[in-house]
Amino acid sequence: MDMQTTNIPVNTRTVGDARNISEGIYVLYLEDYVHTFIKKLIFEQEPDTIAGTSVNLYGAGFEQSSQSIMVISGATTSEHAGKNCFSAATPLCTALVSLNKDRGIRFEISTKGTKVILDDFYIYYDQNEEMQNYLIEWNSERRERQLRRTSAKSGSRVSADNAVRLGRLTQAYNREAAKVSLVWGAMNVLSLSLVVCVIAYGIISLNSYGKMKNMQESIDYCMTFVSENMESNMPQTFEKYIAPVNQTQEQAAGEYTEISIDTPAETDEPSAEMPAELPSMEQQPTPQQPAQPVTAPVPQYYVVQRGDTLRSICIKAYGDYSRMEEICELNGLDNPDSILSGQKLLLP
Repeated sequence: MDMQTTNIPVNTRTVGDARNISEGIYVLYLEDYVHTFIKKLIFEQEPDTIAGTSVNLYGAGFEQSSQSIMVISGATTSEHAGKNCFSAATPLCTALVSLNKDRGIRFEISTKGTKVILDDFYIYYDQNEEMQNYLIEWNSERRERQLRRTSAKSGSRVSADNAVRLGRLTQAYNREAAKVSLVWGAMNVLSLSLVVCVIAYGIISLNSYGKMKNMQESIDYCMTFVSENMESNMPQTFEKYIAPVNQTQEQAAGEYTEISIDTPAETDEPSAEMPAELPSMEQQPTPQQPAQPVTAPVPQYYVVQRGDTLRSICIKAYGDYSRMEEICELNGLDNPDSILSGQKLLLP
């Protein structure tokens, strides 16, 4: 391994124990794309090659403070050892990379007849386009090799596996299709049930509306029939005593046609219903008085008819209201409006 003076990378991070690095004789700086390439090479290889994979390391090495420092800027697999992939770097050594007990990367580097094992190192970041391009090319070749290897090993088995896989996919599709069909059928049934319910509700509503309309017409007819019968059976005397709204009581009193005034039969003894001191309404003129024309006898009592008031009775009997107080005093009436139909009133 050729050693030459170079600058130590500044933008770094530690992988492993930094104390082991600072106290060790060999210090390794690994570029980030190189670290990614080695991780893919270890973790994505076949299980039987995980024990160790040989890589070619490119970069620069130099001695500083009694330490051998290696700055690795490129790495390739052993099959690309003679390929010039890195123009700015020189080949340093060959290393065997594998996994340590902590599942980290281990480097076994042979230099100056001595095998050096490094589990701790630095990673630095740089615009390393050459390593990035190599990493892309290596990924493409690796995929092609895997496809060819799979085709060569499988042979006719590949088609059988594909057939089995296709059969499984078909069964899964059929199961999913059956589930979808079942759900779709259930949705159709629910939708049909909803439509039937809506139609039934509409029919019931129409029938109920027709019944309610018929009931309303029947009620209107019954009310009309009852009102007509009540009007036709109303007593004529009651109608006659109902004055129009725009008439006064005095005008209505002159239109009354039915007055029932009962007079007791003429007897020598006074009536039991009359006070004994009530003078006779029929008196003959004395011979000393000149003859006077005979007038209609004034009734001694009056039978109250339906619709009568004390005012209307005074109008019927006397033609005015002048004797209302006398009628009240004679019959013991405190309220002139408290007379009843069929009641007999004494008249002065």
